[in-house]
Amino acid sequence: MVADFTTGEPHPLEPHVFERWEWHSPARLPQPLFPATAALLSLWWQTPPPPGWRTHRFTDHTEPAVRSE
Repeated sequence: MVADFTTGEPHPLEPHVFERWEWHSPARLPQPLFPATAALLSLWWQTPPPPGWRTHRFTDHTEPAVRSE
């Protein structure tokens, strides 16, 4: 998740699933990352994916249908 917040503290809404939420700069993420998270971030950062992972970027080049009346 990418958020644009400068104040506030995140808190888990499902404490039985997640112990806590923390804000981190994308440049200083805690390690190790879940492999799927690292793969997703590799697309965002345009870097090679983690070993054993392949990623594919899809771009939607379709335009909305225009109705002429």
